[in-house]
Amino acid sequence: MSARSANVDVNGAVRGVTVERLDKGGNRFRVSWDDRIFVVDAVAVDAHTISLIQVDEGMESAVVRFVETSSPGEVDVHLGGAVVRVGVNRGRVRFGSDPSDDHGGEGVVRVVAPMPGKVVRRLVDPGDHVEARQALVVVEAMKMENELTAPRAGRVMEVRADEGMPVETGTVLVVIE
Repeated sequence: MSARSANVDVNGAVRGVTVERLDKGGNRFRVSWDDRIFVVDAVAVDAHTISLIQVDEGMESAVVRFVETSSPGEVDVHLGGAVVRVGVNRGRVRFGSDPSDDHGGEGVVRVVAPMPGKVVRRLVDPGDHVEARQALVVVEAMKMENELTAPRAGRVMEVRADEGMPVETGTVLVVIE
């Protein structure tokens, strides 16, 4: 299954968080936070609340409620009587290509814009060799910089992104072989 990573600002401290679905279409996830790994079952209670059961260490459970604030990109997270201000996807967020793609190590890979926005930086050129997870292009969307990364190592065949260029969801930005 594919993992998604983001930088999360928790009360002023920025942390890297990675979430990976472990069962296709199911509720089990691996969550990495500050070099700690948890396996949880997560079920939506309503539009703003999830129930979590930590299945890898003593079956602890929690109900987490997310409340929007007046600040864009921030939520108050209510957990066990505590409230923590969290900035989600603030600054730069890393995205790869379509998570449903199985890239393996062969063939052509197309890295696409995950949302509409504007290209603010082009970080590679045709002919460049890139490593897995290397930054390729930065797209600004909703006042956030989103760093698109290589899903695997390879050679850049095409770069269809120019700085200042507007893009729509699904626009092919970089082609890697």
